[in-house]
Amino acid sequence: MKIRFLFVLFSLAFMFFVCRKVTFGQTEVILKGRVIDAETGEGLPFATIAYPNKNLGIASNQDGYFQFYIPSADSSDAIELSFLGFKKRSIIISEFEQGKAYGLSVEAKNLASVNVVAKAKKFKVKSFMRRVIKDFNAKKNSDSHIAYAQYREMAFQGNEPIMYIESVGYSVYVKNKQWATYANYNFINEQTRAFADSPTWFAYGSNLGGVVNNGVQSSGGSVLRTYRVLETRGLLAENRFNKYRFKLDSSYTESNNEVLVIQFNSGNDKGKLFVNSDNYQIQKIVYSSNYIWSHPFHQNLGADILLGFNYINGVPYIKFGSVEYTKNGLNHITEFQTILQKDAQLSLNNNLFGLVNSYSINPIVIYSEDFWNQAAFPFDQSTCILCSKVDLEKLKPSFRNFTNRQLVSPSNRLTEKQLQDHQSILALIDQFK
Repeated sequence: MKIRFLFVLFSLAFMFFVCRKVTFGQTEVILKGRVIDAETGEGLPFATIAYPNKNLGIASNQDGYFQFYIPSADSSDAIELSFLGFKKRSIIISEFEQGKAYGLSVEAKNLASVNVVAKAKKFKVKSFMRRVIKDFNAKKNSDSHIAYAQYREMAFQGNEPIMYIESVGYSVYVKNKQWATYANYNFINEQTRAFADSPTWFAYGSNLGGVVNNGVQSSGGSVLRTYRVLETRGLLAENRFNKYRFKLDSSYTESNNEVLVIQFNSGNDKGKLFVNSDNYQIQKIVYSSNYIWSHPFHQNLGADILLGFNYINGVPYIKFGSVEYTKNGLNHITEFQTILQKDAQLSLNNNLFGLVNSYSINPIVIYSEDFWNQAAFPFDQSTCILCSKVDLEKLKPSFRNFTNRQLVSPSNRLTEKQLQDHQSILALIDQFK
């Protein structure tokens, strides 16, 4: 079987970490640095780092740090650093200094701008939220797009881990009106480490209606599906606006920008939305919902959700997200983060589209220890408290054993059909790259 691993690609890219400057021509690179306020030296959270010539972009973490992976960079091109309220800065790739903190200068603000908190009595929260949601839908990318991404899920009983799966791969959004609304945003695993064969976890497979020891389907696309629900029948859906009640909770200043915290509530969803008052851009949404799909229980149930957004050239994309719930003593957590965002022209026929859907919930697990030793990205936005109880070093024997097989299968050997399907997925991944 032809198995290709990303660790070869990353072993080359990580060589840049020991160099002070990037000096190569057309090649793959990882640019590692920090975006800060030039005046105060403080990190700028979720600043945008973009490569306009290749339509690529990422966001910094909460403290302004970033790792920008570029598969094919021209050393004479420039990347752009930007943050709301600050002047944009361009840096030639060949002159980029690894590990350097790049400062952005504050743009002069209009002194006549309104501070909505100071005039809270005059602030019309419903009108403001109508504008926020209208802007979001007008600017979002409704065409095909992909991202190099990472997800992990884990399950606990009595605070003890009974399952852990982590994958690096691709989130894929493809327009296809012939399929269900939530079926067009999926996660495709490429490299996976899985502890998913404990008898306690396997027993949840019976909720699917199959044989108990077949296992439980992947929740790799759980955060993406949750976003699609919010977008089509929840808070971000313009036609559901009147089902929600809004209230100004508070505000704070972050890196020279005013952030409003808006409470929202409907019959199924309630929580808080964090939005920049200057440009109506949503930073994150923290809420609980009664309409979250659970693979272990094979039904919709209540969960706590976090969705964070990154804006690239004014277009919102999912930056990170998490879904967590507890039911019948099982605590199940799924986390997702985007490593590299890119627009793409993808057109999948129904057969390939169906394969992507089935593969996203029941992927073939391929594990390379070299890859995970070199290329894992930290989950900077994680809110997971129980994650510290997972000892990845201790789980390595399980990772080595659970490989070259389908996640949910009565056999740990691949059939001819599964091998053929995997080849089709690998060919599709080549298109993504």
